[in-house]
Amino acid sequence: MTGKYGSGDSVSSSEHSENSSINDKIRDMFPVIFSIGPFTLYTFGVFMFLAFFLALFVIYKRGKELHFDEEQLFDGVFAVLFWMLLGSRLMYVASHFNDFGFEVWQWFNLIGRPGFWYFGALLGGVIGIVRQAKKRKWDMYQFGDVMVTGLALAHI
Repeated sequence: MTGKYGSGDSVSSSEHSENSSINDKIRDMFPVIFSIGPFTLYTFGVFMFLAFFLALFVIYKRGKELHFDEEQLFDGVFAVLFWMLLGSRLMYVASHFNDFGFEVWQWFNLIGRPGFWYFGALLGGVIGIVRQAKKRKWDMYQFGDVMVTGLALAHI
């Protein structure tokens, strides 16, 4: 059998050079910025930190434009983030229930058993936005508009 997926295939020089350039780019990444003793600073962690604060800044600016009280806005944002994390983790556990079982303490063991699920965070975020809008008597769509701008930016 010959062809792209058959035995006896050989990789053309253009395919090989394309794969090599991708592998070179991956190899050139710096997953660890520096390490001092047991402390290691990872590139991913730095960019997650930057994305979080950039999202908070955008939410703050957008909320200010729409005349939200700063203190209440940040309280609402952190409550929504809590719901997002909770929803994300619970949906991850539900989708990997065979691994977790009914050991509830394992469900929240983020060090030993890490994992989150994006759609759970989305569902948790919607629940958090609805709850905070009702609690603070805000227009749910306006509060959602403030939140989605920053969270979409953080997700990128």
